[in-house]
Amino acid sequence: EEPSKIMSSGFKAVGDIVILLGDNKCEVGGSEYLYLRSGRIAGDAPSLDLETEKRLQDLCRALISEDLVSSAHDVSQGGLSVAICESVFGAQPGIGADIQVDKGDSNRLDFQLFGESQSMIVISAHRGNVFRVLEQAKQRNIQAKEIGVVNDEDSIRIGSLINLRRVQAGRAYEGGIPDGIEELTGVEV
Repeated sequence: EEPSKIMSSGFKAVGDIVILLGDNKCEVGGSEYLYLRSGRIAGDAPSLDLETEKRLQDLCRALISEDLVSSAHDVSQGGLSVAICESVFGAQPGIGADIQVDKGDSNRLDFQLFGESQSMIVISAHRGNVFRVLEQAKQRNIQAKEIGVVNDEDSIRIGSLINLRRVQAGRAYEGGIPDGIEELTGVEV
């Protein structure tokens, strides 16, 4: 309704905090990642709770409306790692990200990075807005946690697993999941 409130997915400002809204359930069933790693089409598709999705979308719209976020990007095909890369690719040249992701309940970092769980959004926010973002998420019963920071190093770092120049990550992205996995992790698929 208000064009000035249109939000893009690209990171905007160095020093912004990257926040994951929603619960990463590490669901890889039916994903391209699982097929490439195992050679099988298997598992259930990611679950979707419509009430949670509505609360998440309402939260994101409220944060945008109140000018509390600088970018917002849904996590979908390819999972969290792809959403982070796309947010970097949508930014001005020179922008990158430092992300810290733990193994979570699945005890599988690859599932955290490539799982396609629904109802997740990667946002970035000015450091001074982070408390309000986290408080609003808590009020709406949406998980939210800081996972990193936007940098000016033209690189994407995700823990100790991924450390690529932006152009290198772009080649992996353009080449598809098999090239991307090998480029990102050094593991041939």
